[in-house]
Amino acid sequence: MYFLAQDSRVLVAFDPVRYAELHMLRSSKQADSLPATIKNRILWALPLLSFCLGLILMGLYGFQAWNGYQNKARLDFEHQFERLLNALQENNKSNQQLLHGVVGLFNSSDSVSREEFHRYIQGLRLLDNYPGIQAVGFTLFARRDRIENPIASPYVAGDAEYRIWPESERETLAAVHYIEPLNERNRRVLGYDNYSDPLRRKTLETVLESGRPMMTNKIILQQGTVPDVQFGYLLFVPIYHRNSADEDSPSKLELAPKN
Repeated sequence: MYFLAQDSRVLVAFDPVRYAELHMLRSSKQADSLPATIKNRILWALPLLSFCLGLILMGLYGFQAWNGYQNKARLDFEHQFERLLNALQENNKSNQQLLHGVVGLFNSSDSVSREEFHRYIQGLRLLDNYPGIQAVGFTLFARRDRIENPIASPYVAGDAEYRIWPESERETLAAVHYIEPLNERNRRVLGYDNYSDPLRRKTLETVLESGRPMMTNKIILQQGTVPDVQFGYLLFVPIYHRNSADEDSPSKLELAPKN
């Protein structure tokens, strides 16, 4: 196809197809005229560029895969943690119910003997029905002037070996009077003053103020020995004296069982 353009002097014929062919031919000649070193660099750079691009794509894919794995691991951990937390809460409720039964035992009598306490705990069958519980105990919380002669206490009658330890000059004591099952390991706890340990004392003071059950943080249990240290937790549930004039007053809290 021709276009004719006329000025004041000449008539010009223009063929666009032919113009394009000439332009491509000129470009090809210019490319052929490039120095050989530049061509070699371009040819050498193309594989390297492809390799780098492949590494980038692989990195992006790996990052996405790792991010997906991390998200899945986080969701699995949260799910397992929630299940464990629910199990611990259910176990804690079960332990509280057990100790509330001990509260009922002491509230039903003016004085519960060691033999009565033994029979009651034995009937619970701790190993079968409450796995994880090592012992259930009874701690007497009182001022020193109330228990200056612990052997005369009705809670330790007939036990000439009972003593409160460690020795101290504190005005308030929280000594373990009963503990079951009374095996060799648990016998080491008898007479232990829970107020001598800051962690136990802090929990007992909170129980005194609130009147509600509370568990200690992780502590060293007295059942262990020096080369065989044993860690665990204590759950305290308060028992108020039956003759208390004001059962809601923390100052009237006389007894606290120990798990």
